[in-house]
Amino acid sequence: MIGLAGMGTSWINPPSASSSKIVFLYPLLVLVGYLEMSRICFSTVLRKKEGAWILIIGFAFFIALNIERLLRYLGFSITTHSQYYYYWGFLGVILSMSIYLARNYAKINRNLEAQLVQVKALSEQAIEQERRIRDEEVQRQLLEEELQTAHDMQIGLMPTESPIIKGFDISGRCIPANHVGGDFFQYFPISDNRLAISLADVTGHAMEAAVPVMMFSGVLESEIKHDQSLDHLFASLNETLNNKLDNRTYVCFTMGEIDPDTRKFRVSNGGCPYPYRYRASDGEIAEIQIDAYPLGIRSGTQYQVQELQLEPGDRVVFCSDGIIEAENVDGELFGFERTAETIREGCSQDLSAPQLLDYLINEVKVFAGETPQGDDQTVVVLAVEA
Repeated sequence: MIGLAGMGTSWINPPSASSSKIVFLYPLLVLVGYLEMSRICFSTVLRKKEGAWILIIGFAFFIALNIERLLRYLGFSITTHSQYYYYWGFLGVILSMSIYLARNYAKINRNLEAQLVQVKALSEQAIEQERRIRDEEVQRQLLEEELQTAHDMQIGLMPTESPIIKGFDISGRCIPANHVGGDFFQYFPISDNRLAISLADVTGHAMEAAVPVMMFSGVLESEIKHDQSLDHLFASLNETLNNKLDNRTYVCFTMGEIDPDTRKFRVSNGGCPYPYRYRASDGEIAEIQIDAYPLGIRSGTQYQVQELQLEPGDRVVFCSDGIIEAENVDGELFGFERTAETIREGCSQDLSAPQLLDYLINEVKVFAGETPQGDDQTVVVLAVEA
């Protein structure tokens, strides 16, 4: 602007003839000024600056009102109609630049206000998200505490030591897939020096299974005190659970009774995988094929009992479906045949009950590899000492 003012003053008061060397400098300066104006206009247009047309109008107005002075300095004979054209042009430039800057300033203010609103909204969202995350963390911790409590209660249902019975070796283990699973096993001393071995699998996982597990354990402990036969015990448990459980919950249950004096083994089953019996006499393994509906599904279900005569070296192995249905990375199941063959191999090595249990669980673990455990895995082994 100072340059433009200087050029305008020079045009109003042209240099004297004695300064001929300077005379030619003025048209050059004016031309440079016009070129700079043009550069600014084109630059704003190319950069798509909003309001560029305002600058173009202002600069065009200035050039239009002062072009004749440039021509006069270049030697053209042009009569100036008004010596105030320059001032009008100069004021036009000032006005156009003022409007342009004012518009940009207003736009910046609007953008800042919009950004402030956006920042405020984002801050509120961040605060809300942080609050939600904090609430979720509190809920997660509470759930973890509840699951741990339920886990401790479930573990408390199962024996910490194996029963000691002359002539027999017994071992059991339950590996839950979650904090709280649906599997558990128990031992019950009953009359005439007999021992009952039970394995239960309640539908559901975590807290869904916790309450039915506790309830069934209490019902079982109460019913077994009546010293009933296995078929009557199963029928009584079934009717009780059919009345207490909802139609989505049921209990797969198997139980065997061993008489250490006669080595007779009586077993009944409702929905669990068949127990396996290994015969030491011929090294063969077979399923004890006895089954019925799981407990709590159908009122009036009749449960059969099968009696076996065990011999020295024989084994009986109870497994939950978590063993049979263990998957590897290819989606292949461990399966019934592989379970039977693994038990047979362990028995052929004359493994004790704890050793056979470890052998089976380890084979399942090796088979599954990195695949997460999808269900509780429970195994109980009854071995007749040779």
